[in-house]
Amino acid sequence: MSYENLLEINTAASTQTAPEISESEIEAIIKKYDAESNFRNLDGITAFIAKAACICLSLFHVYTAGFGLLNEVAHRTVHLSFVLGLVFLIFPRRRNSGKLSSWILGFGFCTLYFFLTWQLTHRLAGQIPPWALYSLFGVIGLISITALPLEKLKGFGDRLSFFDWPLAFAGAGISLYLVIFFKSIFIENIGFPKPAEFIMGLLAIVVVTEALALLYGLLGPYMPDLLAHRGYDIIRIVKHLYLGTEGIYGVAVGVVATYVFHFVLFGVLAQASGLGQLFIDLATMLAGRFVGGPAKVSVISSGFFGMISGSPIANTVTTGAFTIPMMKKRGFSSSFAGAVEASASCGGQVTPPIMGASAFVMSEMLGIPYNELILVAIVPAFFHYLAALLMVHLEAKRLKLEGLSPAEIPSFPVTMKRSWHLMIPLTVMVTLLIMQFTPYLAAFWGIILTVICSYIPLLMKHLGISGLDDTNTLTPDKLIRSLENGARAALAIGSACACVGFILGVITLTGMGFKFSGAVLQVSNSLGHLVSAPCSSD
Repeated sequence: MSYENLLEINTAASTQTAPEISESEIEAIIKKYDAESNFRNLDGITAFIAKAACICLSLFHVYTAGFGLLNEVAHRTVHLSFVLGLVFLIFPRRRNSGKLSSWILGFGFCTLYFFLTWQLTHRLAGQIPPWALYSLFGVIGLISITALPLEKLKGFGDRLSFFDWPLAFAGAGISLYLVIFFKSIFIENIGFPKPAEFIMGLLAIVVVTEALALLYGLLGPYMPDLLAHRGYDIIRIVKHLYLGTEGIYGVAVGVVATYVFHFVLFGVLAQASGLGQLFIDLATMLAGRFVGGPAKVSVISSGFFGMISGSPIANTVTTGAFTIPMMKKRGFSSSFAGAVEASASCGGQVTPPIMGASAFVMSEMLGIPYNELILVAIVPAFFHYLAALLMVHLEAKRLKLEGLSPAEIPSFPVTMKRSWHLMIPLTVMVTLLIMQFTPYLAAFWGIILTVICSYIPLLMKHLGISGLDDTNTLTPDKLIRSLENGARAALAIGSACACVGFILGVITLTGMGFKFSGAVLQVSNSLGHLVSAPCSSD
């Protein structure tokens, strides 16, 4: 998502004032500009199956976070079973441009798929019956057709195409196979895969494919010296990328299944419980009365909202619908108001305790506990928002703009009396992280307490104590919808991380990582000698 698109989102979000914009309109704006949220509007049995699968995925992660994770392989395969099955049902097919480059790319994928199938069947000749080989070619042929830019394939909007259900079954099946036959594959016959496992591995590579990485693994002997390696056939590639934790089910998927999903779900539930509006009110109290108050409210509220959502798009639409009209009303230009909201919303990706997925990947790859990483992230997050506030202050001084009137600023006692219970889950979660509890356990208690605390207003009302806001109680219907939305929000990153695992697996298989780091050290040493040479001559 580019900065220009964020500005365009702000313009769309600010066409109406905050009280008038509805939840459905916010969802429409997000769907239009965020490809990761461009879900199909399903109906009938397909909608029921997709909804049930999303809820099961969320409940699986909540349960394992609180009562213990499965073993590494099983946990990741169960996660991807849902994710890879759902992406073909929930996301529409992207329209191809129809240009020659699209056809060349599509035929390139088809050629690669058939080459891999021919290589596998050649290696497994005599081990499986001919009908199975022909069936495999047929399945690969059907999947290959989807790589071609054919408008007749359909599936571009809300209606599914002929290929979506088979692809969904294939996406779920490649991981379910490992779950069902886990004991046979990873305990009883480890190191001696059966022909069926190679076939499932080939399907996994085709469904979760990254062509450049795969070609590099196949064509290593023909590469230049720095990139060259011995080359690997489909048998070795399947063993490395499918039957283990170095490829598709590697670190990237592990991070999403172990950490990211839980925090995404917490953010969705926290927003549904009304925490986002509380943050806007608190930001208005803190900065509203000062010079350029509305713009400072935008910066601070986006920072608060970033604490529970690592998504710049959701941040922009949620806070921008309120702050941008207010900034324009006070004298800021439309472009400046949009720029302030876009800049502030992007900071949510580096704002603890919930940051973008890259933070969790950094934690896993560098071996730094996430508890420590969020403490380090406080520094860049602070300076990001400090810089935004300074720019807002200087622009307001230049335009001689005033802050909000006292009547426009919410009362702190009234606001906290109405919404104090919403701060309990976030406070507990941050406390557990600081106390060195695992991130997924902290997220678990954050999720549970968000649901429980949403019922506090109803309990207080039953006891005769009024004043709390009971409009955001997570009723069963609202809770089910939040569980579904939480799973949907994590689908795109889950499938993307499967592709990332594919690339990382090829890098470890070919030794490219060591070669690249060695080349970097060699270049840095050469540059160091060039820099130090004049000094030594003096």
